[in-house]
Amino acid sequence: MSLLNPPVDQTELPEVSEKQALTEYPLNPFETGMYIEQKLHPESMMYNVIGFYEINGVSAEQVKTALEEIFRSHEAFHSVYREKNGALLRVLTDEIPDITIQHIDDIKTARELANSLNKPYDLSGGIPVKAVIYTDGQSCIIALLYHHIMYDGGSDLLFSRELFARLTGNTPVKDDFDLSSASQQDCEPAFSKGFEKYQEMYADGVPVTELPLKIARPKIHPDSDTNRFFAINGDMLQNIKQTARQKSVTKFELML
Repeated sequence: MSLLNPPVDQTELPEVSEKQALTEYPLNPFETGMYIEQKLHPESMMYNVIGFYEINGVSAEQVKTALEEIFRSHEAFHSVYREKNGALLRVLTDEIPDITIQHIDDIKTARELANSLNKPYDLSGGIPVKAVIYTDGQSCIIALLYHHIMYDGGSDLLFSRELFARLTGNTPVKDDFDLSSASQQDCEPAFSKGFEKYQEMYADGVPVTELPLKIARPKIHPDSDTNRFFAINGDMLQNIKQTARQKSVTKFELML
């Protein structure tokens, strides 16, 4: 037993200190791919996203305050992207994206005005987010312009919930299912259910792709500079949410 548990010299133990929060994080493979794509095609707007949120019953100043609180609460909204010693990093800053209030006569023109602001992002520059609040004095429309590297469709619901909570004076709450404390046993049913559709789809084998192995890549992607708009009513949105839960996929994956 003495060999398995040798005596420890207390004087040689390292001093235990409180772990400091990191301010730099390496990009994950998806973020790395988007960063490189944007650098190879600096004029491309393939990863540009614009979200519109119409709000009634509150002032533009109240909306701006709520946005500032959200931007400070989430690292994605106060991060920049840097290259350091050959590594791609997301770096936290003390700054938040600029938020401007623009008074307009007709709130219906907000989308057109916001689209005119849609420009390619330089990811080695500042925070890749712009926020404009358009108001006619009666209602507000938030135009949130951002690069997909820092925000995705799955985060949109969380953003909307928190925005509503802050505007109504409530405390934002986390979702019931917290992955940080979930065990593998908790996750396996969801993963298994998600794979069922693929097992059924490829029951007879995976088809061989007929796509060319190599293809010349355009300098600017064909879908760049293209805006596509569609509206989803409340009943359809509920059906989409329910179907996504049944299939164990995100709403974004289901819409694809």
